[in-house]
Amino acid sequence: MADLYPEWLIWKRDNTSIANVTLKEHASLWNQFMKDDDIINVPMADLKARDFMNLFRRWTKSRQLTRKRFNNIKSLINGIFEYAISECEILERNVVKDINCQQFTFKPVNNNDDVFSIKERQMMLDHISDIEDVYSLAIQLTFMS
Repeated sequence: MADLYPEWLIWKRDNTSIANVTLKEHASLWNQFMKDDDIINVPMADLKARDFMNLFRRWTKSRQLTRKRFNNIKSLINGIFEYAISECEILERNVVKDINCQQFTFKPVNNNDDVFSIKERQMMLDHISDIEDVYSLAIQLTFMS
């Protein structure tokens, strides 16, 4: 898997419309979550769903990973598998797709939209009340809702 990762990333860059920022995100995810894990030293043909189940459990057991971050990492792994299947023809199926990821626990997402207190909103509105550019008007409109 480690050998296919850089090959896959180069292939993605050269053959798809992937943005540079996405390539950088893939590299960052790989370096943070996969690069030093023992699973990448196992030949892809020998990897089973349980190997990824154990990996995913290690990542999620302490609830430090959000569902979105987890899905981004899993998408990276799926991409490598799809490359191994369709482009390299070294595998016939993606074992990661056999895993029900609803069983894992994730870091709760803070959906608190109150970024500014009422007092902070009023201070901002007072500060920009005499400014009539489009940004100040947009801020005023946003804070009034």
